[in-house]
Amino acid sequence: MKLKYTTNKYLLLLAFSMSFLCGHSQEKGLTPAALDVLKQTQLWLTTDNASGIAFDAPNSYSDISIGYSKKHGTYHRPQNGDDASQVKVYTEGLTKVGKTYLWGDFSYSHTNVSDARFNASLCDPYRGQPFYVTDEHTSDWLDKSYHLAFKAATRPLGCVAFGLEGTYDVTLAAKQRDPRVDARYLKLGLKPAVSISLGTNDIVGANMEYASVKEESSMSREIYYVDHNYYEMYGLGNSVKGLGGERSTNYFGNVWGTGLQYGHHTASWNVISQIAWNRHVENVEIGYSTPEKEGLTDINTYKASVTVQHGCDKYLHEAGVDLSWRYNKVTQYFSQRDNSLDNAGWNVIFKNVRAKYRSANASLRYSLSRLEGDEYTWRVDADVTYRMTDDEFLLPHTTMDSENLYANLSFKNNFILRGSMQRRVLASVNVGLRQSMSGGYSYGGSQPDLFTVSTVMPMEAAFLTQDAWKAGTEITYSQLVKSGSTTHAWVKGSFDYYHGDSSMFNHLSNFSLTLGANF
Repeated sequence: MKLKYTTNKYLLLLAFSMSFLCGHSQEKGLTPAALDVLKQTQLWLTTDNASGIAFDAPNSYSDISIGYSKKHGTYHRPQNGDDASQVKVYTEGLTKVGKTYLWGDFSYSHTNVSDARFNASLCDPYRGQPFYVTDEHTSDWLDKSYHLAFKAATRPLGCVAFGLEGTYDVTLAAKQRDPRVDARYLKLGLKPAVSISLGTNDIVGANMEYASVKEESSMSREIYYVDHNYYEMYGLGNSVKGLGGERSTNYFGNVWGTGLQYGHHTASWNVISQIAWNRHVENVEIGYSTPEKEGLTDINTYKASVTVQHGCDKYLHEAGVDLSWRYNKVTQYFSQRDNSLDNAGWNVIFKNVRAKYRSANASLRYSLSRLEGDEYTWRVDADVTYRMTDDEFLLPHTTMDSENLYANLSFKNNFILRGSMQRRVLASVNVGLRQSMSGGYSYGGSQPDLFTVSTVMPMEAAFLTQDAWKAGTEITYSQLVKSGSTTHAWVKGSFDYYHGDSSMFNHLSNFSLTLGANF
Protein backbone atom coordinates (compact mmCIF):
# COMPACT_ATOMS: atom_id res chain seq x y z
CA MET A 1 0.00 0.00 0.00
CA LYS A 2 1.35 3.38 -0.94
CA LEU A 3 2.60 5.39 2.01
CA LYS A 4 0.64 8.55 2.81
CA TYR A 5 2.52 11.50 4.30
CA THR A 6 0.53 13.89 6.43
CA THR A 7 1.50 16.68 8.77
CA ASN A 8 0.15 15.45 12.08
CA LYS A 9 -0.91 18.26 14.39
CA TYR A 10 0.05 16.21 17.42
CA LEU A 11 3.59 15.76 16.10
CA LEU A 12 3.83 19.52 15.61
CA LEU A 13 2.56 20.07 19.15
CA LEU A 14 5.20 17.64 20.42
CA ALA A 15 7.85 19.45 18.37
CA PHE A 16 7.13 22.79 19.99
CA SER A 17 6.74 21.32 23.48
CA MET A 18 10.18 19.68 23.17
CA SER A 19 12.00 22.58 21.51
CA PHE A 20 10.25 25.74 22.70
CA LEU A 21 11.28 25.19 26.30
CA CYS A 22 11.00 28.01 28.78
CA GLY A 23 13.85 27.34 31.16
CA HIS A 24 15.88 30.33 32.27
CA SER A 25 19.56 29.58 32.67
CA GLN A 26 20.49 32.91 34.20
CA GLU A 27 18.67 35.85 35.73
CA LYS A 28 19.87 38.20 33.03
CA GLY A 29 19.19 35.84 30.12
CA LEU A 30 21.43 34.95 27.22
CA THR A 31 22.72 37.28 24.52
CA PRO A 32 23.39 35.66 21.10
CA ALA A 33 27.13 35.53 21.90
CA ALA A 34 26.44 33.95 25.30
CA LEU A 35 24.22 31.33 23.67
CA ASP A 36 27.08 30.55 21.24
CA VAL A 37 29.42 29.92 24.19
CA LEU A 38 26.84 27.81 26.02
CA LYS A 39 26.26 25.54 23.03
CA GLN A 40 29.97 25.31 22.21
CA THR A 41 30.90 24.02 25.66
CA GLN A 42 28.23 21.27 25.68
CA LEU A 43 30.38 18.73 23.86
CA TRP A 44 28.29 15.64 24.57
CA LEU A 45 25.35 17.30 22.83
CA THR A 46 27.33 17.16 19.56
CA THR A 47 27.80 13.37 19.70
CA ASP A 48 25.47 10.49 18.83
CA ASN A 49 25.28 9.60 22.54
CA ALA A 50 22.37 11.41 24.18
CA SER A 51 23.10 9.97 27.64
CA GLY A 52 26.28 12.05 27.96
CA ILE A 53 24.18 15.20 28.34
CA ALA A 54 23.50 14.13 31.94
CA PHE A 55 27.22 14.40 32.74
CA ASP A 56 27.56 17.79 31.01
CA ALA A 57 24.75 19.10 33.28
CA PRO A 58 24.05 21.97 30.85
CA ASN A 59 22.12 25.14 31.56
CA SER A 60 18.61 25.52 30.19
CA TYR A 61 17.84 27.70 27.19
CA SER A 62 15.27 28.24 24.46
CA ASP A 63 15.73 29.72 21.01
CA ILE A 64 13.14 30.51 18.33
CA SER A 65 13.52 32.21 14.95
CA ILE A 66 11.85 32.81 11.61
CA GLY A 67 13.84 33.79 8.55
CA TYR A 68 13.78 34.44 4.83
CA SER A 69 16.66 33.76 2.42
CA LYS A 70 17.20 34.35 -1.27
CA LYS A 71 19.83 32.78 -3.55
CA HIS A 72 20.65 33.80 -7.09
CA GLY A 73 23.42 32.73 -9.42
CA THR A 74 24.98 29.92 -11.41
CA TYR A 75 27.53 28.68 -8.85
CA HIS A 76 25.75 25.51 -7.78
CA ARG A 77 25.62 21.83 -8.63
CA PRO A 78 23.73 21.21 -11.89
CA GLN A 79 20.59 19.70 -10.36
CA ASN A 80 20.00 22.72 -8.15
CA GLY A 81 18.36 25.90 -9.43
CA ASP A 82 19.69 29.32 -10.41
CA ASP A 83 17.20 30.98 -8.05
CA ALA A 84 15.86 29.80 -4.72
CA SER A 85 13.90 31.51 -1.96
CA GLN A 86 13.14 29.98 1.42
CA VAL A 87 11.09 30.72 4.52
CA LYS A 88 12.20 28.82 7.61
CA VAL A 89 10.94 28.50 11.18
CA TYR A 90 13.28 27.03 13.78
CA THR A 91 13.02 26.33 17.50
CA GLU A 92 15.49 24.70 19.89
CA GLY A 93 15.55 24.24 23.64
CA LEU A 94 17.02 22.37 26.58
CA THR A 95 15.72 21.99 30.12
CA LYS A 96 15.88 19.72 33.16
CA VAL A 97 12.79 17.97 34.55
CA GLY A 98 13.60 16.19 37.79
CA LYS A 99 16.67 14.09 37.06
CA THR A 100 16.09 14.08 33.31
CA TYR A 101 17.60 16.47 30.77
CA LEU A 102 15.48 17.12 27.70
CA TRP A 103 16.68 18.72 24.45
CA GLY A 104 14.69 19.19 21.26
CA ASP A 105 14.62 21.09 18.01
CA PHE A 106 12.07 21.58 15.26
CA SER A 107 12.28 23.25 11.88
CA TYR A 108 9.97 23.84 8.96
CA SER A 109 11.09 25.27 5.64
CA HIS A 110 9.26 26.16 2.44
CA THR A 111 11.53 26.53 -0.60
CA ASN A 112 10.81 27.72 -4.14
CA VAL A 113 13.51 26.67 -6.62
CA SER A 114 13.67 28.08 -10.16
CA ASP A 115 15.43 26.66 -13.22
CA ALA A 116 16.48 23.35 -11.69
CA ARG A 117 17.90 20.85 -14.18
CA PHE A 118 18.18 17.12 -14.67
CA ASN A 119 16.01 15.93 -11.76
CA ALA A 120 12.65 14.23 -12.31
CA SER A 121 12.65 11.83 -9.40
CA LEU A 122 14.08 12.64 -5.97
CA CYS A 123 13.54 15.31 -3.31
CA ASP A 124 17.33 15.46 -2.94
CA PRO A 125 19.19 14.14 -6.01
CA TYR A 126 22.48 14.32 -4.09
CA ARG A 127 21.62 12.05 -1.17
CA GLY A 128 23.64 9.17 -2.66
CA GLN A 129 20.94 7.33 -4.63
CA PRO A 130 22.16 6.51 -8.20
CA PHE A 131 18.79 5.15 -9.42
CA TYR A 132 16.64 8.10 -10.39
CA VAL A 133 15.03 9.79 -13.39
CA THR A 134 16.34 12.83 -15.23
CA ASP A 135 14.99 14.89 -18.11
CA GLU A 136 16.23 17.56 -20.53
CA HIS A 137 14.24 20.57 -19.30
CA THR A 138 14.74 23.18 -16.63
CA SER A 139 11.86 23.48 -14.20
CA ASP A 140 10.68 25.02 -10.97
CA TRP A 141 10.46 22.91 -7.81
CA LEU A 142 8.47 23.45 -4.62
CA ASP A 143 9.86 21.87 -1.45
CA LYS A 144 8.48 21.60 2.08
CA SER A 145 10.65 20.08 4.79
CA TYR A 146 9.88 19.18 8.41
CA HIS A 147 12.52 18.18 10.94
CA LEU A 148 11.98 17.11 14.53
CA ALA A 149 14.61 15.75 16.94
CA PHE A 150 14.81 15.13 20.65
CA LYS A 151 17.37 13.89 23.15
CA ALA A 152 16.65 12.69 26.68
CA ALA A 153 19.21 11.73 29.34
CA THR A 154 18.93 10.62 32.95
CA ARG A 155 21.28 9.32 35.68
CA PRO A 156 19.42 6.80 37.84
CA LEU A 157 22.80 5.89 39.33
CA GLY A 158 25.57 8.39 39.96
CA CYS A 159 28.03 6.71 37.60
CA VAL A 160 25.63 5.46 34.88
CA ALA A 161 23.45 7.49 32.53
CA PHE A 162 20.94 6.34 29.92
CA GLY A 163 19.77 8.33 26.91
CA LEU A 164 17.62 8.25 23.81
CA GLU A 165 17.70 10.33 20.63
CA GLY A 166 14.89 10.39 18.09
CA THR A 167 14.60 12.06 14.68
CA TYR A 168 11.69 12.60 12.30
CA ASP A 169 12.37 14.06 8.84
CA VAL A 170 9.84 14.61 6.06
CA THR A 171 10.30 16.34 2.71
CA LEU A 172 7.58 16.94 0.13
CA ALA A 173 8.71 18.10 -3.31
CA ALA A 174 6.88 18.78 -6.57
CA LYS A 175 8.28 19.50 -10.05
CA GLN A 176 6.29 22.16 -11.90
CA ARG A 177 6.82 21.12 -15.52
CA ASP A 178 6.07 17.95 -17.51
CA PRO A 179 7.07 15.29 -16.77
CA ARG A 180 5.82 16.44 -13.36
CA VAL A 181 7.05 14.77 -10.20
CA ASP A 182 5.50 14.32 -6.77
CA ALA A 183 8.29 13.11 -4.43
CA ARG A 184 7.86 12.33 -0.72
CA TYR A 185 10.68 11.41 1.65
CA LEU A 186 10.44 10.13 5.22
CA LYS A 187 13.08 9.10 7.75
CA LEU A 188 12.41 7.92 11.31
CA GLY A 189 15.37 7.16 13.56
CA LEU A 190 16.22 6.18 17.14
CA LYS A 191 19.56 6.07 18.98
CA PRO A 192 19.53 4.47 22.45
CA ALA A 193 22.69 5.13 24.43
CA VAL A 194 24.48 4.55 27.73
CA SER A 195 27.49 6.23 29.33
CA ILE A 196 29.52 5.33 32.40
CA SER A 197 31.72 7.50 34.58
CA LEU A 198 35.13 5.94 35.27
CA GLY A 199 35.99 8.33 38.04
CA THR A 200 36.12 12.06 38.49
CA ASN A 201 37.38 12.99 35.03
CA ASP A 202 36.62 10.23 32.51
CA ILE A 203 33.44 9.01 30.81
CA VAL A 204 32.92 6.27 28.23
CA GLY A 205 29.77 5.74 26.22
CA ALA A 206 28.17 3.64 23.51
CA ASN A 207 25.10 3.98 21.34
CA MET A 208 23.10 1.97 18.83
CA GLU A 209 21.31 3.40 15.80
CA TYR A 210 18.30 2.37 13.75
CA ALA A 211 16.37 4.30 11.13
CA SER A 212 13.70 3.53 8.56
CA VAL A 213 13.93 5.37 5.23
CA LYS A 214 11.17 5.72 2.65
CA GLU A 215 10.77 7.79 -0.50
CA GLU A 216 8.08 7.65 -3.16
CA SER A 217 8.35 9.38 -6.53
CA SER A 218 5.56 9.56 -9.11
CA MET A 219 5.90 11.05 -12.62
CA SER A 220 2.85 12.31 -14.50
CA ARG A 221 1.83 14.74 -17.25
CA GLU A 222 -0.61 17.62 -17.44
CA ILE A 223 -0.41 17.82 -21.25
CA TYR A 224 -1.00 14.28 -22.50
CA TYR A 225 -0.64 14.91 -26.23
CA VAL A 226 3.01 15.95 -25.81
CA ASP A 227 5.56 13.25 -25.07
CA HIS A 228 8.80 14.08 -23.29
CA ASN A 229 12.15 12.34 -23.22
CA TYR A 230 13.34 11.11 -19.87
CA TYR A 231 16.26 8.93 -18.79
CA GLU A 232 16.33 6.14 -16.23
CA MET A 233 19.69 6.61 -14.52
CA TYR A 234 21.78 3.69 -13.30
CA GLY A 235 24.91 5.62 -12.38
CA LEU A 236 27.54 7.99 -13.82
CA GLY A 237 25.51 8.79 -16.93
CA ASN A 238 24.67 5.20 -17.86
CA SER A 239 20.96 5.27 -18.56
CA VAL A 240 18.04 4.09 -20.68
CA LYS A 241 16.04 6.62 -22.69
CA GLY A 242 12.27 6.67 -22.26
CA LEU A 243 9.40 8.57 -23.83
CA GLY A 244 6.25 9.78 -22.13
CA GLY A 245 6.04 10.65 -18.47
CA GLU A 246 4.29 7.96 -16.44
CA ARG A 247 6.42 6.18 -13.85
CA SER A 248 6.37 5.48 -10.11
CA THR A 249 9.51 4.68 -8.14
CA ASN A 250 9.55 3.27 -4.62
CA TYR A 251 12.62 3.61 -2.40
CA PHE A 252 12.68 1.88 0.99
CA GLY A 253 15.41 0.79 3.34
CA ASN A 254 16.91 0.66 6.80
CA VAL A 255 19.90 2.12 8.60
CA TRP A 256 21.61 0.52 11.56
CA GLY A 257 24.87 1.28 13.27
CA THR A 258 26.80 1.83 16.47
CA GLY A 259 29.21 4.29 18.04
CA LEU A 260 31.68 4.61 20.91
CA GLN A 261 32.56 7.80 22.79
CA TYR A 262 35.17 8.87 25.31
CA GLY A 263 35.19 12.09 27.31
CA HIS A 264 37.76 13.63 29.64
CA HIS A 265 37.29 16.83 31.61
CA THR A 266 39.11 18.84 34.24
CA ALA A 267 38.69 22.37 35.52
CA SER A 268 40.28 23.82 32.36
CA TRP A 269 40.26 20.96 29.82
CA ASN A 270 37.38 19.24 28.03
CA VAL A 271 37.91 16.46 25.49
CA ILE A 272 35.38 14.41 23.54
CA SER A 273 36.18 11.72 20.96
CA GLN A 274 33.91 9.48 18.92
CA ILE A 275 34.05 6.65 16.41
CA ALA A 276 30.89 5.56 14.62
CA TRP A 277 29.72 3.22 11.87
CA ASN A 278 26.41 2.77 10.13
CA ARG A 279 25.08 0.75 7.22
CA HIS A 280 22.28 2.00 4.98
CA VAL A 281 20.65 -0.60 2.72
CA GLU A 282 18.00 0.77 0.35
CA ASN A 283 15.87 -1.03 -2.24
CA VAL A 284 14.53 0.55 -5.43
CA GLU A 285 11.42 -0.75 -7.20
CA ILE A 286 9.36 0.51 -10.15
CA GLY A 287 5.59 0.44 -9.68
CA TYR A 288 3.45 -0.77 -6.78
CA SER A 289 0.83 -3.33 -7.87
CA THR A 290 3.39 -5.52 -9.71
CA PRO A 291 6.72 -3.98 -8.68
CA GLU A 292 9.86 -4.46 -10.74
CA LYS A 293 13.10 -4.62 -8.75
CA GLU A 294 15.56 -2.11 -10.16
CA GLY A 295 18.44 -1.84 -7.74
CA LEU A 296 19.89 -1.92 -4.26
CA THR A 297 22.37 0.42 -2.59
CA ASP A 298 24.53 -0.75 0.32
CA ILE A 299 26.26 2.21 1.97
CA ASN A 300 28.77 1.84 4.79
CA THR A 301 29.84 5.04 6.54
CA TYR A 302 32.67 5.34 9.06
CA LYS A 303 33.29 8.47 11.16
CA ALA A 304 35.82 9.53 13.77
CA SER A 305 36.25 12.87 15.54
CA VAL A 306 38.17 14.46 18.40
CA THR A 307 37.43 17.85 19.96
CA VAL A 308 39.64 19.48 22.58
CA GLN A 309 38.72 22.60 24.55
CA HIS A 310 40.90 24.59 26.92
CA GLY A 311 39.33 27.40 28.89
CA CYS A 312 40.55 29.98 31.35
CA ASP A 313 39.20 33.28 32.70
CA LYS A 314 39.81 35.18 29.47
CA TYR A 315 40.09 32.75 26.57
CA LEU A 316 38.42 29.62 25.21
CA HIS A 317 40.44 27.53 22.78
CA GLU A 318 38.94 24.72 20.71
CA ALA A 319 40.65 22.40 18.23
CA GLY A 320 39.19 19.44 16.41
CA VAL A 321 39.75 16.73 13.83
CA ASP A 322 36.91 15.13 11.84
CA LEU A 323 37.32 12.11 9.56
CA SER A 324 34.75 10.22 7.50
CA TRP A 325 34.79 7.54 4.82
CA ARG A 326 31.84 6.27 2.77
CA TYR A 327 31.56 3.24 0.51
CA ASN A 328 28.45 2.60 -1.61
CA LYS A 329 28.18 -0.79 -3.36
CA VAL A 330 25.38 -0.72 -5.95
CA THR A 331 23.57 -3.81 -7.22
CA GLN A 332 21.40 -3.73 -10.35
CA TYR A 333 18.59 -6.22 -11.08
CA PHE A 334 17.63 -7.51 -14.54
CA SER A 335 14.06 -8.74 -14.67
CA GLN A 336 11.72 -10.41 -17.13
CA ARG A 337 7.97 -9.89 -17.33
CA ASP A 338 5.79 -12.94 -16.65
CA ASN A 339 2.30 -12.45 -18.08
CA SER A 340 0.88 -15.83 -17.09
CA LEU A 341 -2.40 -15.79 -15.18
CA ASP A 342 -0.99 -17.76 -12.25
CA ASN A 343 2.21 -15.76 -11.77
CA ALA A 344 1.82 -12.32 -13.36
CA GLY A 345 4.63 -9.94 -12.49
CA TRP A 346 8.39 -9.51 -12.78
CA ASN A 347 10.94 -12.26 -12.22
CA VAL A 348 14.58 -11.42 -11.46
CA ILE A 349 16.73 -13.36 -13.91
CA PHE A 350 20.10 -11.84 -13.03
CA LYS A 351 21.71 -9.37 -10.63
CA ASN A 352 25.23 -8.17 -10.03
CA VAL A 353 27.27 -5.33 -8.55
CA ARG A 354 27.42 -2.61 -11.19
CA ALA A 355 29.00 0.37 -9.42
CA LYS A 356 31.15 1.40 -6.47
CA TYR A 357 31.15 4.90 -5.00
CA ARG A 358 33.79 6.01 -2.51
CA SER A 359 34.23 9.32 -0.71
CA ALA A 360 36.42 10.61 2.11
CA ASN A 361 36.59 13.80 4.18
CA ALA A 362 39.23 15.02 6.58
CA SER A 363 39.09 18.39 8.35
CA LEU A 364 41.06 20.37 10.92
CA ARG A 365 39.40 23.22 12.80
CA TYR A 366 40.37 25.75 15.43
CA SER A 367 38.58 28.56 17.23
CA LEU A 368 39.67 31.16 19.79
CA SER A 369 37.23 33.24 21.83
CA ARG A 370 38.00 36.21 24.08
CA LEU A 371 35.60 35.75 27.01
CA GLU A 372 33.84 38.46 28.96
CA GLY A 373 31.45 37.11 31.58
CA ASP A 374 29.25 34.45 29.98
CA GLU A 375 29.81 35.74 26.42
CA TYR A 376 32.71 36.60 24.16
CA THR A 377 33.93 39.97 22.92
CA TRP A 378 35.50 38.45 19.80
CA ARG A 379 35.96 35.06 18.20
CA VAL A 380 38.12 33.64 15.40
CA ASP A 381 37.30 30.39 13.57
CA ALA A 382 39.46 28.62 10.98
CA ASP A 383 39.19 25.25 9.27
CA VAL A 384 40.80 23.28 6.45
CA THR A 385 39.02 20.35 4.78
CA TYR A 386 40.13 17.74 2.24
CA ARG A 387 37.38 16.02 0.23
CA MET A 388 37.76 13.14 -2.20
CA THR A 389 35.33 11.21 -4.40
CA ASP A 390 36.19 8.10 -6.41
CA ASP A 391 33.18 6.73 -8.32
CA GLU A 392 33.29 3.76 -10.69
CA PHE A 393 30.66 2.10 -12.89
CA LEU A 394 31.98 -1.34 -13.80
CA LEU A 395 30.38 -2.12 -17.18
CA PRO A 396 30.63 -0.12 -19.35
CA HIS A 397 33.61 1.11 -17.39
CA THR A 398 32.93 4.72 -16.39
CA THR A 399 34.66 6.82 -13.75
CA MET A 400 34.28 10.19 -12.07
CA ASP A 401 36.61 11.43 -9.37
CA SER A 402 37.58 14.66 -7.65
CA GLU A 403 39.94 16.00 -5.00
CA ASN A 404 39.35 19.39 -3.41
CA LEU A 405 40.88 21.41 -0.61
CA TYR A 406 38.74 23.94 1.30
CA ALA A 407 39.88 26.67 3.68
CA ASN A 408 37.68 29.04 5.69
CA LEU A 409 38.38 31.89 8.08
CA SER A 410 35.89 33.99 10.04
CA PHE A 411 36.05 36.74 12.66
CA LYS A 412 33.23 37.83 14.99
CA ASN A 413 33.15 40.90 17.20
CA ASN A 414 30.57 41.44 19.90
CA PHE A 415 30.02 45.17 20.35
CA ILE A 416 28.58 45.96 23.80
CA LEU A 417 26.54 49.15 23.49
CA ARG A 418 26.20 51.60 26.34
CA GLY A 419 23.06 51.93 28.37
CA SER A 420 20.53 49.48 29.73
CA MET A 421 18.64 46.60 28.03
CA GLN A 422 21.88 44.70 27.28
CA ARG A 423 22.08 45.94 23.71
CA ARG A 424 24.58 44.11 21.50
CA VAL A 425 25.76 44.19 17.90
CA LEU A 426 27.40 40.93 16.85
CA ALA A 427 29.21 41.43 13.54
CA SER A 428 31.22 38.90 11.56
CA VAL A 429 33.15 38.59 8.31
CA ASN A 430 34.22 35.38 6.62
CA VAL A 431 36.28 34.31 3.63
CA GLY A 432 36.75 30.92 2.01
CA LEU A 433 38.78 29.27 -0.72
CA ARG A 434 38.25 26.10 -2.70
CA GLN A 435 41.21 24.62 -4.58
CA SER A 436 40.70 21.75 -7.01
CA MET A 437 43.56 19.25 -6.93
CA SER A 438 42.45 16.70 -9.55
CA GLY A 439 39.41 15.04 -11.06
CA GLY A 440 37.38 14.36 -14.18
CA TYR A 441 34.78 12.21 -15.91
CA SER A 442 35.51 9.34 -18.30
CA TYR A 443 32.86 7.29 -20.11
CA GLY A 444 33.83 3.94 -21.65
CA GLY A 445 30.59 2.86 -23.28
CA SER A 446 29.18 2.84 -26.82
CA GLN A 447 26.73 5.78 -26.45
CA PRO A 448 28.87 8.90 -26.00
CA ASP A 449 26.12 11.08 -27.52
CA LEU A 450 23.52 10.05 -24.92
CA PHE A 451 22.24 13.18 -23.17
CA THR A 452 23.21 11.96 -19.70
CA VAL A 453 26.75 11.15 -20.91
CA SER A 454 27.37 14.22 -23.06
CA THR A 455 25.67 16.84 -20.84
CA VAL A 456 24.59 15.80 -17.33
CA MET A 457 27.74 14.12 -16.00
CA PRO A 458 30.29 16.47 -17.66
CA MET A 459 28.53 19.41 -15.99
CA GLU A 460 28.64 17.64 -12.64
CA ALA A 461 32.36 16.91 -13.08
CA ALA A 462 33.05 20.49 -14.15
CA PHE A 463 31.51 21.84 -10.95
CA LEU A 464 33.37 19.37 -8.73
CA THR A 465 36.75 20.22 -10.27
CA GLN A 466 36.75 24.02 -10.39
CA ASP A 467 38.42 26.58 -8.15
CA ALA A 468 36.29 29.10 -6.26
CA TRP A 469 36.27 31.62 -3.44
CA LYS A 470 33.66 33.15 -1.16
CA ALA A 471 33.25 36.17 1.10
CA GLY A 472 30.46 37.12 3.44
CA THR A 473 29.28 39.17 6.38
CA GLU A 474 26.65 38.84 9.11
CA ILE A 475 25.27 41.40 11.57
CA THR A 476 23.01 40.64 14.55
CA TYR A 477 21.40 43.27 16.76
CA SER A 478 19.93 42.12 20.09
CA GLN A 479 18.50 43.52 23.30
CA LEU A 480 16.16 42.61 26.14
CA VAL A 481 12.50 42.88 25.21
CA LYS A 482 11.86 44.98 28.33
CA SER A 483 13.60 46.05 31.50
CA GLY A 484 13.88 43.19 34.00
CA SER A 485 13.14 40.53 31.39
CA THR A 486 15.39 37.55 30.61
CA THR A 487 14.30 37.36 26.95
CA HIS A 488 16.62 38.70 24.27
CA ALA A 489 15.05 39.62 20.93
CA TRP A 490 17.33 39.83 17.91
CA VAL A 491 17.40 40.51 14.19
CA LYS A 492 20.12 39.11 11.93
CA GLY A 493 21.06 39.91 8.36
CA SER A 494 23.69 38.09 6.30
CA PHE A 495 25.12 38.19 2.81
CA ASP A 496 27.48 35.72 1.11
CA TYR A 497 29.02 35.84 -2.34
CA TYR A 498 30.57 32.86 -4.18
CA HIS A 499 32.69 33.10 -7.31
CA GLY A 500 33.78 30.17 -9.48
CA ASP A 501 36.51 30.22 -12.10
CA SER A 502 34.35 28.91 -14.97
CA SER A 503 31.75 30.71 -17.06
CA MET A 504 29.29 27.84 -16.51
CA PHE A 505 29.42 28.11 -12.70
CA ASN A 506 30.43 31.69 -12.17
CA HIS A 507 28.78 33.35 -9.18
CA LEU A 508 26.16 33.05 -6.46
CA SER A 509 24.76 35.59 -3.99
CA ASN A 510 22.88 34.56 -0.85
CA PHE A 511 20.97 37.02 1.34
CA SER A 512 19.03 36.19 4.49
CA LEU A 513 17.08 38.07 7.17
CA THR A 514 16.09 36.37 10.44
CA LEU A 515 14.09 37.46 13.49
CA GLY A 516 14.36 35.57 16.76
CA ALA A 517 14.47 35.46 20.52
CA ASN A 518 16.53 33.69 23.21
CA PHE A 519 15.05 32.69 26.56
